[in-house]
Amino acid sequence: MLSYATILFLAGATQGIVLALAISLRGKLKQLSRVFLVSFILVITIQILLKVIAKDWVLNYFSYLGILAYQIPFLFGPVSFLYIRAIVDKEYSFRLRHCIHFVPFLIAGGLVTAFVLGVTSVQYVLPNNWARGILYMSLQLLTSGYYLVSSLRLIAEAEQHGQSSFSDPEKISIHWLRSFTIGSALTGAITTIVLCLLYNLYPASQEIRYLLLAQGVFIYWVTYKAITVPVILELPLFTQTVPLSAPVEKYINNPISEEKAQSILALLVNKMESEKLFLDAELGIEKLSVIVGQSKHDISRVINERMGVNFFDFVNNYRVDAAKHLLADPAMSRFTIAAVAFECGFNSVSAFNAVFKKFEGVTPSAYRKRSAAAS
Repeated sequence: MLSYATILFLAGATQGIVLALAISLRGKLKQLSRVFLVSFILVITIQILLKVIAKDWVLNYFSYLGILAYQIPFLFGPVSFLYIRAIVDKEYSFRLRHCIHFVPFLIAGGLVTAFVLGVTSVQYVLPNNWARGILYMSLQLLTSGYYLVSSLRLIAEAEQHGQSSFSDPEKISIHWLRSFTIGSALTGAITTIVLCLLYNLYPASQEIRYLLLAQGVFIYWVTYKAITVPVILELPLFTQTVPLSAPVEKYINNPISEEKAQSILALLVNKMESEKLFLDAELGIEKLSVIVGQSKHDISRVINERMGVNFFDFVNNYRVDAAKHLLADPAMSRFTIAAVAFECGFNSVSAFNAVFKKFEGVTPSAYRKRSAAAS
């Protein structure tokens, strides 16, 4: 009969498989961010299966997998980081050189493979005592810490450029990114420490394995967020490339003529002013690219270089100007702030408030009151 602990772990692993399948089938893994999110969930699920639920069976029949399971924490940081990278950078694509993120896991896995194949000399670099075990654990924690800092830096750079304000905060929240990053790092750290203790204390104090329930808790938390905030599965969030600093320098190796740049800029301004494209709440750089017949790369570049702003700043500037006219018009006083927001192309009141305050320094309500008082 299964113990209560095994049932709990099995529930977490089962939920991980269900969640991975749900994410995969819903978007058919067309987005790279989905691939990494599914990969991260599967990493946790495999860890649970190998080291908790099927531990005795694995050690008896596939001891290699049992030993290899101790190397899995080396994957937590890289996969989580690549997930964040794929979200904040729409132009990101996984290249062969990015496999460098998995070098620590590959080295550790290679050592285990060599040991299983009978290369006994590698036992001197594998943890089989407290000193080597703690050193091994420290390397895993350092790796996890490095990717935690790197992920938070990417998120901070995106937020610093104000892009989170230009998406719907009720659907897409920068808080999700931070929470996922910190949660995944914490889960990885707990797993690393517990595995080290289990290995070095065996067979005593095996009850500490219950701390690995943190993995199941994390999976259920991601499931809860996916259900309550389903838009997190519709990422990437931003249209700009991260890092977002020095917009001119990133195009230095791909020059564009002044004549072409001015032509694209004039076309963009004309379309915005004459056709009021900004009133479309679903307007994105890809959609605008189709409308004006220019590549999204050239559009983004011209806006960055010639206007010194990002795409969302460019579009929202028109939306805020339109909102200012409506808010200052006494005849429009009967309309709510929400009505003005939707009329001007915003898809939520919270997004409207955030963007308007960034541009004007006051909220739409305060601006309306100030305009009314002035008239």
